[in-house]
Amino acid sequence: INRKIRVDLIDSANELSEVCRKRARTIRMILSKQRDMSGYLKEQYNGFAERLSTLSTGINAIALELEGFSYFHFKEE
Repeated sequence: INRKIRVDLIDSANELSEVCRKRARTIRMILSKQRDMSGYLKEQYNGFAERLSTLSTGINAIALELEGFSYFHFKEE
């Protein structure tokens, strides 16, 4: 069971990281094609894309950390 939980957590983290990375790439691609967008709006979208990229990196770090665990202990309350 612990191995399955570990694999599921790592897979979920990797998938979420990939979603964030793809969304950031998509936003940047769309922005590169927008010529009539205001500077403020473009700046907001660029900031959002940057935050998504940062989240992706952080989630990858969590996935790598989870790979180091071989056992999870769950407390009963």
